[in-house]
Amino acid sequence: MGDRLRRLGQVGFFIAAFSSVVYVSALMVRFREQARETIRETHTRFLFDQIGNSSCIRGERLHLDDLASCLSQDGRIDWNSCSYSGRNILDGWGRVVNVQAIDDQTVLLQSKGRDGILETEDDIVNHISLRAEEAP
Repeated sequence: MGDRLRRLGQVGFFIAAFSSVVYVSALMVRFREQARETIRETHTRFLFDQIGNSSCIRGERLHLDDLASCLSQDGRIDWNSCSYSGRNILDGWGRVVNVQAIDDQTVLLQSKGRDGILETEDDIVNHISLRAEEAP
């Protein structure tokens, strides 16, 4: 009887240990996915800041249709997890960034954010003024 109880105790220990490993693994997967989402968002915000300072935006003539092509040739742009495809700028999630001229002096950059739906709370939006900065 004592030998049987000892074996049951060992089985119980292995089941508990296995359950703990599965639980910790699930937590690690969840943490990794949350970290990826934060990284994608950070990369998109960083790209938008770089675009705002790029000579492609600050040039004498702005051609929004050629913006992705111009940016792809700008060696100072750090794309990170963002990219471009043809005439489209892609955010950290690989989705097309909405690039729109608001008026002759303002460009709107808009990413759909984490949820992939435009005009929601998590959108990443940057208004870029084309006006030259005045020295103080």
